[in-house]
Amino acid sequence: AARRLGAGEEVTITYGEHSNGHFAQYYGFVPRRNQWDSLTLPLSHLVDLLDANALLPTGRALDVDPSTRLELRAPVPHPQTFEVVRSLLAVGPLEPTDANTASILSALCAMRLSRFETDADADARLLAGPDLAADMRLLVV
Repeated sequence: AARRLGAGEEVTITYGEHSNGHFAQYYGFVPRRNQWDSLTLPLSHLVDLLDANALLPTGRALDVDPSTRLELRAPVPHPQTFEVVRSLLAVGPLEPTDANTASILSALCAMRLSRFETDADADARLLAGPDLAADMRLLVV
């Protein structure tokens, strides 16, 4: 305890600032509301989105490590994710402003969510694919 407790005083615990995947893997439950929840996506998802909307120049090599993973957090994106998106926008026709970066991240989330289905066959395909982090596989039911 951080301080001396009196008889009958309530004792509480904090599990820390973790994603829902972390809670599921290490504690066996997922909080209903979690401001620290996050989703990690491969850079290829962002590049696909930008390519599909003609927001990247064709034939130009990108100055971003292809193994980069993008962390999307519930309250705000991870600062590194924001900078990766901004750097990709800088080589295309869209100005790399905060608003445009946020719009791209929003579209990336919408694209990712549109890929989720609720039937058992879709879950099996998701589990068999390479895009799902190991700790997130626990949440597919």
